[in-house]
Amino acid sequence: TSPPRSLLVVNPANYNTSQAKPTPLPVRLIYPVPTIPTLLKSNLIFQQTQTTTTKNKTTTMVSDNTKIGTGLMFLGFTFLFLGILFLFDSALLALGDILFLTGLTLTIGVHRTLRFFSRRDRLRGILAFFGGVALVLLRWPMIGMVAQVYGLVYLFGQFFPIAAASLKDVPVIGGVFRHPAVEGFFSSFG
Repeated sequence: TSPPRSLLVVNPANYNTSQAKPTPLPVRLIYPVPTIPTLLKSNLIFQQTQTTTTKNKTTTMVSDNTKIGTGLMFLGFTFLFLGILFLFDSALLALGDILFLTGLTLTIGVHRTLRFFSRRDRLRGILAFFGGVALVLLRWPMIGMVAQVYGLVYLFGQFFPIAAASLKDVPVIGGVFRHPAVEGFFSSFG
């Protein structure tokens, strides 16, 4: 470890305008300031989240990339919703697709995104989703959105029964998810 660094602070009580040089008070920093090589060695720059536990409380700090990615995904969903609301406006849908994919990449990381979209068992969903994005960018918004929805259902279909099971306990909409027809619909995805 490096030796602790100190910071010089001027004491306002000892500061006199007639003095040429004020008398500084030495103050030791409790935590030494890390240098860039230290940060690169400890891999703190590239860490997505950091968890600290103190007295039965767990605090998770989220990195700036994850925060920005979540915001971009929200904007992507907003533009996709507006694009559908305005009768499949291809410009809004294309902007929503780009923002969603950028946000997803920033939220979960480049490596995980590439690993998720390169699995052979999900090839049909991946091709349908990216084919839909390409169709939206080529100004075929209705067919492109149908392909994207099919791709998303194929990619995330295993997650729907889990989400429906957890939504059964929600006070207002839980009754809808406990209905036998809805339960049968979501159990067909598993």
